[in-house]
Amino acid sequence: IRDRRNYIRGVPLFQEAAHQKAAIQSQNSRNGSDAFGYEVRMQRLELGISQRRFSTVAGFRQSHLSDIERGLHQPNAKTRKKIEISFQTFADIGKKSDHV
Repeated sequence: IRDRRNYIRGVPLFQEAAHQKAAIQSQNSRNGSDAFGYEVRMQRLELGISQRRFSTVAGFRQSHLSDIERGLHQPNAKTRKKIEISFQTFADIGKKSDHV
C-alpha cells in the first residue's frame, strides 16, 4: 500500500517535481516571477512535500503558499520565517528517518 500523500495523479512527488520544475522555469522566464517563490516551490517539490502538508506545518493556508510560489504575493518577514522554520522541520524529520 502506498502513501497517497506522496503521489500526484499516481506519480511519485519526486518524479512530478522534475516535470513541474521545467514548466515553472518556462513560466517564470515569461513573466519574471519572484525568485523567492520559485525557490520555495523547487525546494518543497525536491523534498516531496505537498502544498497542503507544507502549509499546515507553516501555519497558513495552502492558497497563500500557492500565491507565494507563483509570485502573486510577496511574503512579509514573518511569513518568510515560517517558511524557513518549516523547511528546517522537514529536514530534521528526514535526518531522523535516515537513522531509523
